Order: sequence, then C-alpha cells, then structure tokens
Amino acid sequence: MCHVWNEDKKKWSELKDLLCGGAQGSRIIVPTRIRNVATITGTILPCDLEHLSYENCLSLFLKLAFKEGEEKQHDNLVRIGEEIVQKCKGVALAVKTLGSLLCSTRVQHDWELVRDSELWKLKQEENDMLPALKLSYEHLPWYLKQCFAFCSVFPKDFEFYYSYLIRLWMANGFLQSPYENEDPEDIGNRYIQELLSRSFFHQFEDDYLFPTLKMHDLVHDLALSVAQNEVNSYEGGKADSESLIAAVISRSKHLRVLDLGNCSLEQLPNNIRYLKQLRFLNLSYNGNIKGLPNSICNLKSLQTLNLGGCRGSEELPKDIRYLISLRELRVTTKQTRLQENGISCLTSLRTLIFSECENLEKLFEDIQNLTALRELIIRGCKNLVSLPQGLKYLTALELLVIWNCEKLDLTMEELELERKEGGSLRKLVVRGVPKLESLPQWILLGSIQTLQQLFISNLNNLWTLPIWFQHLTSLQSLEIKCCPKLSVLPEGMQHLTALKRFMIRGCPKLSKRCIEETGEDWPKIAHVPDFYCGDFKTTTNDK
Repeated sequence: MCHVWNEDKKKWSELKDLLCGGAQGSRIIVPTRIRNVATITGTILPCDLEHLSYENCLSLFLKLAFKEGEEKQHDNLVRIGEEIVQKCKGVALAVKTLGSLLCSTRVQHDWELVRDSELWKLKQEENDMLPALKLSYEHLPWYLKQCFAFCSVFPKDFEFYYSYLIRLWMANGFLQSPYENEDPEDIGNRYIQELLSRSFFHQFEDDYLFPTLKMHDLVHDLALSVAQNEVNSYEGGKADSESLIAAVISRSKHLRVLDLGNCSLEQLPNNIRYLKQLRFLNLSYNGNIKGLPNSICNLKSLQTLNLGGCRGSEELPKDIRYLISLRELRVTTKQTRLQENGISCLTSLRTLIFSECENLEKLFEDIQNLTALRELIIRGCKNLVSLPQGLKYLTALELLVIWNCEKLDLTMEELELERKEGGSLRKLVVRGVPKLESLPQWILLGSIQTLQQLFISNLNNLWTLPIWFQHLTSLQSLEIKCCPKLSVLPEGMQHLTALKRFMIRGCPKLSKRCIEETGEDWPKIAHVPDFYCGDFKTTTNDK
C-alpha cells in the first residue's frame, strides 16, 4: 500500500478480514504520514522512518541532476548542489523534486536561484508544504502551472489515465504550442512527460494500452495550495436525476466539461443543446440510457464524447455527423449495423473506440474518410464478422487494437486489406480472436517499417508466426501470451536488432524452445536484452 490516510476504523477492519487468506509469512507495509492510521492498521508497533542521511540524499540528487559521470565536469554545480541538499533536511521527495528540476540546466545562476530562494526561509510547520516543492513549482513554465493546478480538483491518490487528463486540459484551453499544426494530443503528452520528469507525477501503471499516473499526496497538497480560488469543484450529490442536471445546465451556459460517468441516468435533458461551449461529455457506464437526444448534435464545439459501457444504448444520434469538432468517440451500442455518412463524417476524429457492442456485425464501410484517425480500438464485439476494406487507407493510424471478437475472421481474402507501405502503425494488439491461425500481413496496414510494439494474446488456434516477422526492423517490444498451439519462432528473428523486450507466457511449446542456451530457438532471441519466459522462469534482464 502507498500514501495511506484513511482513518475509518470500520473500513480497515473490513479490509483486514479480506487479507486473512494470504500465504503464511506474507507481510503488508502501510506507509503513512498520519500516526492514527498507523495505529489503526498496524498489528505491531509503528516504525518511524528516519530521514535519509546526507550522503544518501546527495547521491540521489546527483543521480537525478546529472547523467552518469557528468557531475565530474561541473564541480561548481556540485558544490551548489551540496548546499541545496543540506536544505532538504533528509526528505527524499524534496531531493528528488529539485534534482529533477535542475537536470535541465547547467547555468550556474539557475542553480544559485534555487539555493538562495526566499522560500527556504519560510517557517515550516509539521504538515506544511515542503519549500522544495514550492520552489519546484515556481520554476515551472506558465503553461504547466495551470495544468498542474487543475489536478487539484481530483481527490488524493486519484489514478489519472493519460488520455482522460489530456482531454480535460484540452477542453479547458490549457494546451498551447509554439509549433504550427501540432496536435493537442501531442502537446498534452509532452506536458505529461515534463511533469513526470520534474516529479510532479509518477508512473503508476505502465499498461500498454491505458497507462496511468498518480500524484504524491504532498504534491497534491501543493496543487490545492496554488490553485486556491483559480479552480473550483462542485459536488452536489449523485447526478442521477434528469431534473437536477437540467437545473445545473440552465445555470451553466458556458460549461466546458460535463462528467456524468457511472451514474444511473435514463436520459439526458433536452436543454443540453444550449451548452454551446461544451468540449467534454462523459456518459460512460450509464447502463439505463437508451439513447441520446438528437439535439446533442448541436454541440459543434464538443471534442470528447464517451458513451462506453452504455449497454442500454439502442442507437447513436442520427445527426452525429454534425459533431464536427469531435476528436475522441467511445461507443457502446446495441445496433447490428452503423449508419453510413454518420461517424465517417467526423473527420477531426483522432481516437475511435468500440467496446461491448455485442450485436454489431460490421463497421461502417466509409471508414476511409477518417484520414486523421490515430487510434482505433475494437473490444468485446463478439458478433463482429469482418472489418471494412477502407481500413487500409487510414495512413495516420498509430494504434490498432482488436480484442475479444469471437466471430471475427481476419483471413478472409475478399477483404483485400493489404497495403504495401505508407502506414504509420506503431502499436498493434490482437487478442481473443479464436479463428486466427496465423497473422495476416494486411494487419500491419503497410507499417512493416514503423511498428514498434506488438502484443498477441489468447489466440487459441494460432499455430505459426509468419516469415515477414523478420522485416519488423523497428520492433522494440513483443509479447506473446496464451497461444498454446504456437510451437516455433519464425526464421530471421535474430535480425530484429531494435527488439529490446520480449515476453512469452502461457505458450508451453514455444517456451520450451526458448530456454536460455539450450532451447532450439534461443539463438534467434539471444540478442534481446530483456527476455522473460513465464512458463520456465527464464529471464535475461539481469545480465
């Protein structure tokens, strides 16, 4: 567990009951800054952690502020760094934050500004913000300050999905770029990487589809402090009443974000059409909604529409083509077919997700009109039988996911999907397609030289990998899971010199051939620095 602050003894008792079935000798460590939490949760006396020693703090600081060995070239900065570390008083988060801040500059004056800041002189109470964190915030560029402050509307320990946070920043107009024609999605990703590098976020789940971030509770306190009156959050009870939502809409004509996910709504009020500034609308997992009022299609500024998990939804609005600013659309519907000249007219779309569309048999044939589409995810559409031929014209597509589509036939010759070159695909996921016996080359969509990540899983009838594998010269990560009939790696895999990570799990025949040194296929993958074979516990990542 991490950063625990819940002091409800009843909830902890309930959790303890669930944990009693662990293996003998198991231990759970509960880090917290609140002594009462330690008293409630502990089965032994709490252990008070000491601050890091000065030597350890300095070592951590130098590791973050310099590349390996670089500090030897900057004796002047190291001396200033030593003084900064002294002021951090053994707090690892403070050291980490300032080390991350100063790694981007070798100008002595910048380091002196941090060392000599007046913020160090502020009197600090036990639960006050660390001066080091305030310092790091003060050195943020203006465009990151507002994005960081916005995160204060979320509760502590909130798990941020990259795409969710970026869409909210976009809706609020926070994403600015000095470069012409840079997509907001790319700007948002750049902002996240900057905040990660400065330790305002930390990576929580490095999921290959939906990575997540978290914010240390002290950093969240800082966000609350700097936001003050700049950001307001309203919590007025559960928004499951149409009349309540209608009343909120009538008072909020300039609303940009409306998040009604996981409510018990049966329908949206018609006055939603008056929200001309609305950019973000989340209705996900409202299972009782049967459909949306067609008036929603008047929202010409809408950028994100999430209908994922709305299993009661009988059809999409008939005028959906008028949502001309839409960049992300997530759909769950009972429809068997999607109308032509509907979604295909949304030419600003960057992300399109179909999930749990259990009756859907075919996608719309004019998908080739979505020339800006970068992500296409088809998940849990168990009656989908084919993909549209227009797929091969989506030259901007970077992510393709086909997941748990039981009836989908990817080998049908009449699809004529193969494209020789010109694709942009970087990540491909194929999982739960039982008819698949071998990966067809068309699925690369002409991206044999650009594909970087490939994940194949739960393909019970997959028995061979194609010879074109050896031409995936940009492939960096490969995962093969739960393909019990797969027994051999294709020839030429030793030529995949960009491959850095390879995992095999749930493939007993293949795993046996990949045992380190003795397996018949080992010479094909011996060059991969991070190889893991779960069936025989073979790993090379410690070399």
